[in-house]
Amino acid sequence: PWSMLLVAIGSLLPEWAPLLNIPAQMGVSWIRECALLFGSWSQGWIHAQPGDDWILPLWSVLMAGLAAIAYPERRSHLLISLLILLNLFALHRVIAVANPDDLEVTVLDVGQADAIHIRTPGGRHLLVDSGGWSPYGDGGSRVVLPYLEAARIHRLDAIILTHPHADHIGGVVSLLKSDRVEIGTLYHSGYEYDSQLWGDVKRLASERGVPLRETGAGDVIGIDPAIRLFVLGPDRDARHSGPNDNSVVVRLVYGKTSMLLAGDAERAQELRLVQTYGDFLASDLLKVPHHGSRTSSTSHFVRVVQPERAATSVRFDNRFSHPHREAVERLGTWSRHLDFTSLDGALRYRLDGENLYRFE
Repeated sequence: PWSMLLVAIGSLLPEWAPLLNIPAQMGVSWIRECALLFGSWSQGWIHAQPGDDWILPLWSVLMAGLAAIAYPERRSHLLISLLILLNLFALHRVIAVANPDDLEVTVLDVGQADAIHIRTPGGRHLLVDSGGWSPYGDGGSRVVLPYLEAARIHRLDAIILTHPHADHIGGVVSLLKSDRVEIGTLYHSGYEYDSQLWGDVKRLASERGVPLRETGAGDVIGIDPAIRLFVLGPDRDARHSGPNDNSVVVRLVYGKTSMLLAGDAERAQELRLVQTYGDFLASDLLKVPHHGSRTSSTSHFVRVVQPERAATSVRFDNRFSHPHREAVERLGTWSRHLDFTSLDGALRYRLDGENLYRFE
């Protein structure tokens, strides 16, 4: 109410209106922070099993109609009562929507590259990496865009580019050029890398008005209040050599379930993660770092993560001979299930806040 009053006051005293509106801004900010805090708790969600949607409005209309016939002199009161009932129906729908959906993760089959799509419980869409690039095509135009179109996804609220190698950022150029998908924010590691492809990404993001934000350890990316997206790497105070060991590493938490996406982290960054976060790395689902290379998925790392499922994005019969036997053996020791895009195609998972499931 105070802000509404200031709309009128602002036209008379425009220089005073921003100052007078500070209490209202503080109140709104406090309400928002409370909503984000309690909305992040699994106990903060209302779980309802509403009946058929047509029952309440039909009953309301029938009751109002019968009452109007019986008491024609009170039709205005009946109209108000009908409006109240219809508002109750709207509240009923809000409660139904307040029950969040599951979180869905799809590790797309983009060959010897990475592209992971995440649909949050609140219906937001996040893409981690975007497939590879070659003179013959890229993962964005060949896989990611057709996938988004088939799923009727027209907006990506965020894209996280774990590091600027072509097999991780190769498809984002096509996404930025496309009119079929809107992009909210591009997050990147901040690693200085001189390549024409990375230069094209930065130029196109600027031309399209897409914010390009550096992220690193200690950040929390706000996508959906139902989840927490913790950025664990790269460590801004202890940069490693090479883009791989400066990958953006994120841990997504939804209720009692979690997943760890480790980019192309290798031995040095994995060791740093273990030393810094310890048991906080434990996750139900691990996106295996660096396509199953022997220089990644080290024993100390997978022993701490201990994922129920480990998903490896890799091309069958690739020139790097990924996944390496040593990495597979280490993963097999500490993970119950190993999944590979080279064998099964796209890998789809569902997290309901209690358990992890794979769509077969």
